[in-house]
Amino acid sequence: MYALNESLVTGIESIDGEHHDLVALLNIVDVAANRGEVDEVRAALENFRRQLGDHFVEEELYLSIIRYPQLDAHAEQHAETLSSIDRLIAALPSSRAELQALSRHCFHVLLHAVLSMDLHVAEWQRKAARIAPQDHGIQNPDARDQPHSAAADNISIPADKAAE
Repeated sequence: MYALNESLVTGIESIDGEHHDLVALLNIVDVAANRGEVDEVRAALENFRRQLGDHFVEEELYLSIIRYPQLDAHAEQHAETLSSIDRLIAALPSSRAELQALSRHCFHVLLHAVLSMDLHVAEWQRKAARIAPQDHGIQNPDARDQPHSAAADNISIPADKAAE
């Protein structure tokens, strides 16, 4: 069974919660792959792809709200990841060993790439919080001359992460 390693936790509660859910979905893919059930693997992978797509939409909205400067590159990586999963589904192997390798690939390559990018977001957000002028309550220096967004009020960095 796959698990989300603590080194891949961003500290952004909503994103980390979704990452845990995505790992749980990959565990369903893995169980089906270990049984050699092609149709179950396909259904589980399609469900994972759907949930991952939903996660990307929510994440890109969040990145837009916090004015993440690498949003376009991040969204491009999201699109490539989804395309990669589409290709895997279209060319789904039939042997148990190949299904197991596909499951490992989805976790170790695809999901880790996504999580690594999200760690960059968390690091950028921590740095932005450290250098922002405290007297104006600005957490993101790129937001200085931008209109205030009510949605931004829902963004927070856990105290233990902000102090790093």
